[in-house]
Amino acid sequence: MIKQLIEDLAFDRITLGQGLTRAKLIASKTQNSSLREWVNQELQGYPNDDQLPDYRALPCQTEIIIGLPFGGQDIIPVGVADPTLRRYYDEYRVTDGITHIESTLKDLTDEINIVVQLSTHLARTLANRFQSNITARGGGLQGVRKQFRKASYQEIIELTKQKLLDTLLDLYEQFPNLENEFMATKENLNKVENIVNNHIWGNNNPVNVATGQNVVQKDITNNIGFSDYSKLESLGVQKEEIDDLKEIVKDNQGDKSVLKEKVMKWVIPVVTGVTSRGLYDYAPQIMEFAKKLVE
Repeated sequence: MIKQLIEDLAFDRITLGQGLTRAKLIASKTQNSSLREWVNQELQGYPNDDQLPDYRALPCQTEIIIGLPFGGQDIIPVGVADPTLRRYYDEYRVTDGITHIESTLKDLTDEINIVVQLSTHLARTLANRFQSNITARGGGLQGVRKQFRKASYQEIIELTKQKLLDTLLDLYEQFPNLENEFMATKENLNKVENIVNNHIWGNNNPVNVATGQNVVQKDITNNIGFSDYSKLESLGVQKEEIDDLKEIVKDNQGDKSVLKEKVMKWVIPVVTGVTSRGLYDYAPQIMEFAKKLVE
């Protein structure tokens, strides 16, 4: 179940929406409410901004549409200097579910930018500060829209996919026969929770927030010597990829959070490349090696 899902996602055999739907089965099997909540929010949309991932806040240009006499129209870009209000004009916070995002991208094949018309209530709220400009042009408010790069929308898909793959790969490493042999012991449930927390929620896990806990990642000194990297070559990792990993470790020894982020970004395409050559059994060992680097 989990191995097939990893392969289907890595090789783009299924959409991310389909992958998240199948991940519900894994959340149920592992009895993990944190994973279930994240999957549901990614599929159905985020009801509010509290748990919205940072990469879903897209830089945008807000534009006021002014209706002029005789059917004319004027569009003016707007923004504010007040830092407490700036994000309402400079950001578009994407709360839509993944299937909606994928559908939108599929329909917009040639466009470079995406334009979103805001609701009447929100449009009036944002345009109110610029009423004098609207009046000076001799027109009336027709609407407000936000415009952002289509590539930013695509990045939401890619980053969400990486989160899901990171989680699945780590679960597969810990429980290679999860479908048939997973036992809901306290130790196993804690392992699953840690994996989900590390890859998906970080310090924003709603369980941690609700209980007042704060996960602190301290600086580390890595103990793996360069001589140990030879193991990766025997697991099918290319020499250039190993050299890249050495540089990542060397440059980020003192910051665990940065090191972990960069190592995880390194390992996903590496594992994908190894499995594409049919070396499926090596994937968990590569993941284990990467995990030791950031422990």
